[in-house]
Amino acid sequence: MIEKQKHYMDLLEYEPVDFSIRKWFPLYHANKEALAEFIGAKPHDIYLVPNATVGVNHVLHNTKDTNKTWLTTNHAYGACQHALQRIGGAKGNEIVKVTVPFPLQSEDDILDAIESGITPDTTLALIDYISSGSAIIFPIKKIIERLHARGVKVLVDAAHAPGMVDLNVDALDADYLVANCHKWMCCPKGSAFVYVNPRHQAEFHPVLYSFFNDWDVDNARHWSNQFIWEGTRDYSAYLCIKDTIEYMATLVPGGWPEIMARNRALAIQGAKLIADKLGVSLPVPESMLGSIVTIPLWDDKVPTKCFHYYSDLKNKLYDTYQIEVPCMLFPKAPTQHMRVSAQLYNSLAQYEYLAECLLEIRRGM
Repeated sequence: MIEKQKHYMDLLEYEPVDFSIRKWFPLYHANKEALAEFIGAKPHDIYLVPNATVGVNHVLHNTKDTNKTWLTTNHAYGACQHALQRIGGAKGNEIVKVTVPFPLQSEDDILDAIESGITPDTTLALIDYISSGSAIIFPIKKIIERLHARGVKVLVDAAHAPGMVDLNVDALDADYLVANCHKWMCCPKGSAFVYVNPRHQAEFHPVLYSFFNDWDVDNARHWSNQFIWEGTRDYSAYLCIKDTIEYMATLVPGGWPEIMARNRALAIQGAKLIADKLGVSLPVPESMLGSIVTIPLWDDKVPTKCFHYYSDLKNKLYDTYQIEVPCMLFPKAPTQHMRVSAQLYNSLAQYEYLAECLLEIRRGM
């Protein structure tokens, strides 16, 4: 896919006008249509963005609520929590962050925590599909149904969902959903999408205005066309989505369903192996796990600066053993968890090596 992306970059640089005016738009639509089919959505209900955090910002800026309450959980991705605080606060909205227990006993812990935070003034909830720090697959369909029953719109942060779980966006009936293509789909970095339910599209506009797109004014494609062109820049990552979906499916006999099943099985097997070696228990029921799993570790220190903070353990694993693995201070410092992942290129031997390195580090403490 890197070679494919370079091909599109070369086309742009070789003849920018020809590529941007004649080739770009058909390629964009072909990739968006392939993505829509993959995620279970209609092409005219989604548009492409560089990453899910940008998508969350687009949605929040388009939410007209003022002096209301916006809801999220303590498991929400840090960048999205910050966007919620800044944009919601500027609109005079109160941000309520409910605490979902961790370790987790069942999905009821999540459902009960979210429901406990709803008030008559709650108008919007930002909820993870698969949480980043705690690696939990939330019961998102049930959450959406409960929030809708209370009159609350739902923005789903599904950054990790495409390619990890069988995503069907239309069936969820979320109000808004954002997700990355450059995580589990393995598309080039800088490819993601925003879904806006048709019931909200008339009031949903670009955050960054460029030329007005007057194509398809008589059909459903017109709305999403407004988000295609932000100006001259490198859009090559968007143009590799279709190729990536098709290529990845050829790597194993069972295509994407087998990829998802194999990754999940290896992530859980590897996490259990490490947890057993360390003498700890996994904090989440296996039924709520995908291709990322958290493992409790020993405490770190409380950092004085949090932006891009790496724990001592994370640095030690990388500097001494050439292992790159997230070590999260979650639910809050100094409590530390490690998040392991699995993709087709991983093997159980790598988790065995990680476990031995952790034991060696712990013995030297």
